Formats: sequence, structure tokens, C-alpha cells
Amino acid sequence: MTEGDLLKLYGPSLFLVGWFLYREVWPLLKERLRPDLVAQRRKAEAQAEAKVLTAFIDNTVAMTGLKHTLEVVSDEMSRLRAGQEVHTQLLAELFGFLRHPRPSPKPSTQRQPSKKGETV
Repeated sequence: MTEGDLLKLYGPSLFLVGWFLYREVWPLLKERLRPDLVAQRRKAEAQAEAKVLTAFIDNTVAMTGLKHTLEVVSDEMSRLRAGQEVHTQLLAELFGFLRHPRPSPKPSTQRQPSKKGETV
């Protein structure tokens, strides 16, 4: 058997062994050899997790405030819409009155000139 045959025969197996060593064994060795790096990484992960949690809480509070604000605005819009309907109705009555003025008073209710020559 030549080296090429050995590479073809054992190539994938050696790759899998190398991958296993890198993914499973190397982190254990690294923890033993450099505990300061592992502690630093864990601290950074904890800080990142705290930032994410704080952002989530802040967003939840903001969304709750926004929901309350939208409810208040919706109630105010309903109140304004009801008031607008009343004003529209009053304006329609007013313009209807101006378009069709009241008839003049009956002649019997008009003031009669006196007999001494006064004019009305």
C-alpha cells in the first residue's frame, strides 16, 4: 500500500478524529492550561446575558407604556369624535336656520301706527 492509498483509506477517519479532538478535547485542555481565559470568557458571557435581559425588561416597560398611551389616545379620539358629531349636528341646524329664516311676524302682531300721524 502506498501513502496515497493510506490517505484515501484513512482520510475521512482522521478528519473525524481531528474534529472530535478540536471540539471535545481541546476545550478541556484549554480549561486546564489557561483558566484565566476561560474565566474571562464566562464573565463576558454573563455581562452579555445581563445586557440582553436589561434590554428585554426596558423594552417590556416601554411597550407597556406605549399600550397605555394608545389606550388613552383611543379614548380621547372617541370622545372628540362624539363631540364632533354633536358640533356637526348643531352647525347643520344653524346653517339650516340661516338658509330658511323664520317667516316674518303676522300682520296682526305688527305695531299699528297711532292715529296722531306717527309712523312705524
